[in-house]
Amino acid sequence: MSCVQVKEQKTCDKKILIYQVRSLPNKHITFRHLFLSALSLDCKLIHLIFSSKSVCICIPETLSKDLIFKESFKHTSMPYSSTSSIRNNFKYDVFLSFRGEDTRSSFVDNHYYTLQQKNIHTYKDDEGIKKGKRISDELIRSIEESKFYIIIFSKNYASSSWCLDELMKIMKCHQTTEHTAYPIFYDVEPSEVRRHSRTVEEAFSKHKMEEASGKWREALKEAADLAGWELKNTTDGHEAKFIQKIVKELSLEL
Repeated sequence: MSCVQVKEQKTCDKKILIYQVRSLPNKHITFRHLFLSALSLDCKLIHLIFSSKSVCICIPETLSKDLIFKESFKHTSMPYSSTSSIRNNFKYDVFLSFRGEDTRSSFVDNHYYTLQQKNIHTYKDDEGIKKGKRISDELIRSIEESKFYIIIFSKNYASSSWCLDELMKIMKCHQTTEHTAYPIFYDVEPSEVRRHSRTVEEAFSKHKMEEASGKWREALKEAADLAGWELKNTTDGHEAKFIQKIVKELSLEL
């Protein structure tokens, strides 16, 4: 299912993790991400809100993270494999997609170094590009050689044709079973990216007449529909805790 975390709340001494469900299940999404998010926050219940109904899922006390990880793979087209076998197939564990002027010197740098500290090999566009090489070719190759994609949506992300081309390639790779993309909504809301409204529409406006604009809009909507993280509704907007949460969840998938 495609969903975004809405909030955490506590009732009857139990923490509840609440998600807004936006579309029907597809082959890429399992309950793994939801369970791992709940466990990392010590939540005992998951509340899924659909358009016409809602469902509560109780997490058994005996359910371990390792069990969730293994069982979830039984329901996907990708077989369960060890950390070493997964990593041997890819040059990078994570590829970071972001608008440099918005987040490079703050959120992205902090996220990158936290990933590196956890031995999660991460590609960031100013790392590892050799002199004399075409950056576009290097980026395309790096996207193809990465297992996970973290797409950091910020106010000016859609203003960059470079970011939008990058996003199109990421979403194409995401359609295969070998790659998984996760959006982060840094200072924009998922609905703004999905509907191309407010700040996202303003940023995208200069591309309206370009030939690729239709494909770029489609890629933005598709990415916004994926399960991901929204800063303002997670960890009370605390960036350091937010990054730690994401890195912790990614670590469990490697």
